[in-house]
Amino acid sequence: MIPFENDNLKAYTLLLRIEVVLRECLKQALEAEHGLSWQKKLNGELLKTIRKAQSDEYKPQFDFVRLGPLYYLTQEYRFLFTTPIGVSAFPLCLGDRR
Repeated sequence: MIPFENDNLKAYTLLLRIEVVLRECLKQALEAEHGLSWQKKLNGELLKTIRKAQSDEYKPQFDFVRLGPLYYLTQEYRFLFTTPIGVSAFPLCLGDRR
């Protein structure tokens, strides 16, 4: 392995962890606001994107643990952080457990 490839791998791992934490904090904020059926409160287009990806995941070629709904959004989930509920997720991400 070329030396910079190892650095790239470490950077990717760190970015992936940050992304997972952001999604999990957002999920917690949405659950706190809307309860367990928070998915039904998402914007129609976001929900459509999630449902399409979930249906693709359930096809036979996939054989792994099912991901949470926010994992199916790539660029789109950033919009959720502009909402008041999304903003409330930041203290969770930063370690404020109130």
